[in-house]
Amino acid sequence: MTAAGGYAESSNNLIFFEANLHLSYCGFVVTPDEVNSSERKFARMRRTQRAAGDDLDPITIPVHFHVIAANETMEGGWVHDSQLQLSIDILNRDYATAMITWELAEITRTINEEWFTSANIWPQAQIDLAQEMKSELRAGDEGDLNVYTVGFVKEAKEVEGLLGVATFPSNYTETPMEDGIMMKYSTLPGGVNPTYNRGFVLTHEAGHWVGLYHTFQGGCEGDGDLVDDTPAQGGPSRVTFQGGCVPTDTCENLPGVDLISNFMDYSEELCKSTTFTDGQIRRMRDELSAFRGYD
Repeated sequence: MTAAGGYAESSNNLIFFEANLHLSYCGFVVTPDEVNSSERKFARMRRTQRAAGDDLDPITIPVHFHVIAANETMEGGWVHDSQLQLSIDILNRDYATAMITWELAEITRTINEEWFTSANIWPQAQIDLAQEMKSELRAGDEGDLNVYTVGFVKEAKEVEGLLGVATFPSNYTETPMEDGIMMKYSTLPGGVNPTYNRGFVLTHEAGHWVGLYHTFQGGCEGDGDLVDDTPAQGGPSRVTFQGGCVPTDTCENLPGVDLISNFMDYSEELCKSTTFTDGQIRRMRDELSAFRGYD
């Protein structure tokens, strides 16, 4: 497999990345065979399938922030501790209905201009830098979320406009040192990105880390994102603000309209107004149980 409009492979590790809507909109692309392979593994590992209305036991997930910077300036990636704590607060707000709490475990700071500018998911030389960075800094086990804030300054055209990248739970056993999230520092709450600085990039990437696909996975064909209560969606939302965030129906012959307010769609952050669906919550809880050691 090779990089293709939003999908890349590194050491057999499926990774999911988001692109700036105003640059090259890189959707998430994964073939049906790849989804089937991941889902077969999930089916083998999951213990029980939760039903709607089941009581959920609280889960607390440690978060390790690794600030990678070119220098000790905001432009160089030296973000404030307060931005990281606010990121945790936003995660806790967004995942509250799933009974998932994110707890700040540590903040590390590393000045490494090459990692800051070039660690990425394409091409191979930049993949190698990302792997080097993670190998040196990653903390905890399969149940710990490691978040690396970088610059994504040097970008190949295949990943132009990259905002974040996350690994899937089922990949941990094969490539544990690659597990986690890389995200652009400027998208943290209060960051310098004018369109994406409300914290939803991390919420979205954490969604992949707990096992969710995009709401537009598979388009109008097949099983979509494998969640029953997210309507089929033809592709990622491209929302303009002419009268507000107006949902469209890209799969007119199927029930429901596009969930442009859902955290797992691509839409402007001002359109993100809801939490996860019940089906998404059931799936993430089952994924956390199957692959990340949480019951």
